[in-house]
Amino acid sequence: MRLVNNMSRFISVISGIKNILMALTAALLLVACSTAPRHVSSSAQLVKEPDFQQKEAIPEKYWEDLNHAENGQVISHRERRFQIGQAYTSALGHICKPFVELNGNVTSNIESSMTEENTNSVNKRIVCQPKGYRFWYLVPDIKNLQEPMSSL
Repeated sequence: MRLVNNMSRFISVISGIKNILMALTAALLLVACSTAPRHVSSSAQLVKEPDFQQKEAIPEKYWEDLNHAENGQVISHRERRFQIGQAYTSALGHICKPFVELNGNVTSNIESSMTEENTNSVNKRIVCQPKGYRFWYLVPDIKNLQEPMSSL
């Protein structure tokens, strides 16, 4: 009988320890999930607002066409033809559209023109319109930058 009482007490102690551990685990989980993550700030500016005075502005005669151009649409002005790609929003919040200048020996498919194997046959560039502005500017070609990238 004494063995049964000892066994019964042992089981109740183990059960109590189990309940305490479960309660501590639940409390720890709730505290960990309810605290805010630590604030991290960058010492280097990752994206900076461009100086529009130094950008190459697109002539005003193209603005209306760029505003309404859809993916794959060709814009023609005099002897020049441009095919517009899919619009996207840049990290600065600008509306940007890639385009290729088409000439006689280039296909009229922007997806095939934008592939790596066709890099020598087309002039690929990007135009952007800053949020809240009417003008468009030509994004500098980062492949031909004179400044080293280490300055970022």
